[in-house]
Amino acid sequence: MTNAQLYALDHRCIIRVGGEDRAKYLQGLITNDIDLLNAPEGGTAPLRTLYACMLTPQGKFLFEFFITKDGDNYLIDTEKDRSDELMKKLKLYKIRTKVELEMMEDYRIIARYNAPNQTPDSPQITVAIDPRHQNAGERIIVKDSAIPLTTLDGAITTLEDYDYHRISLGLPDGARDMTPESTTMSEARIDAMGGVSFTKGCYVGQELTARMHHRGLSKKHIYPLRSLSGIFPARGSDIDVDGKNAGKTCSSARDIGLAVIRDEHKPQIEKSGRFAFITPTPR
Repeated sequence: MTNAQLYALDHRCIIRVGGEDRAKYLQGLITNDIDLLNAPEGGTAPLRTLYACMLTPQGKFLFEFFITKDGDNYLIDTEKDRSDELMKKLKLYKIRTKVELEMMEDYRIIARYNAPNQTPDSPQITVAIDPRHQNAGERIIVKDSAIPLTTLDGAITTLEDYDYHRISLGLPDGARDMTPESTTMSEARIDAMGGVSFTKGCYVGQELTARMHHRGLSKKHIYPLRSLSGIFPARGSDIDVDGKNAGKTCSSARDIGLAVIRDEHKPQIEKSGRFAFITPTPR
């Protein structure tokens, strides 16, 4: 046994993308490079998960997801309560392409951290490294919801425990932390997490995303904070400093949380005695 911790991400679901044009189709829609999931000629690449987003034409966040290659298919791990919206958007771009889209109702996603990559001897379980941070752990896809968590090595934890670990690393969680049609990739630091390719070519929202990244145009960012009172304000609360709005809170766990902060107000927040900025370990 290890010190591994498991959490069933039941607020996530899986969409399967198959068909002859699957890779080309996704390549034109997502912020990352789908070819990174393909094994090189003459070798076998380690199983990995690609982190990416889908954007508006103006480069604003719509959906975030992890993509894992599964044989001739791609499995998209995304937010369950927004999956119908994502499916509609995917179907919109599907016209005249040989692509299959299917909601995999019986699949589950498990987060595991503080553990080595240990793949169970089962074709029903896929383990891949979470690419956002070296301490983010693994994303495990279980293809049969009847398989118990006890099959996997690790202690079962709560959503609060999972969020505490995630937030301490500065990792946003979909629309809980990013505002659809508003948040940019630079603001959410998705580019710094390897969720954006700046070499693959065109995709929806590419021009503004590249310009903001290379010119450093974002004036606010998502930061992990610790509440020095021991209680983090509820999601959506304004953070006011010296009579000015400095930002707004996002998801939280116990005394820490994420918040969208205007960079110009960081010094005032640090001096206020209300919050301390958390510096995650390097990615």
